[in-house]
Amino acid sequence: MCMNTAGMFISYLSDRAQRQAFLETRRCIEARLRLETENQRQ
Repeated sequence: MCMNTAGMFISYLSDRAQRQAFLETRRCIEARLRLETENQRQ
């Protein structure tokens, strides 16, 4: 029982870290696209 709970907790932390990394990557790509669009307008 304890190992199952520990496994779930580790899985939760891993999933959370992956989501955070994905969101950071997405923000970076959005910022780059925004900059490219602004540069094309000038």
